[in-house]
Amino acid sequence: SRLDTLHKVSYELVKNNQVIAIEDLNVKGMVKNRKLAKHISDVSWGNFVKLLHYKCHWYGRELIMVDRYFPSSKTCNACGWINKELNLSDRE
Repeated sequence: SRLDTLHKVSYELVKNNQVIAIEDLNVKGMVKNRKLAKHISDVSWGNFVKLLHYKCHWYGRELIMVDRYFPSSKTCNACGWINKELNLSDRE
């Protein structure tokens, strides 16, 4: 079942990592897109986040919620410089 899969994946993540960082997604806004709504709802992001929260607390792991507006794909991982000119189409 879908919930069983979420439990297994969340457990593996928590078991194998001391710190887990996830992006705070605007799921309500994303499901307004008719083409993507079913796919977004099918992945049960909200349930997955709840499972991660309680399992991280249970096993003493750290869960970091990254702000949805944090420019992570524009930020250099080596020096921290933010390329404000970078467009979505330029990123990998």
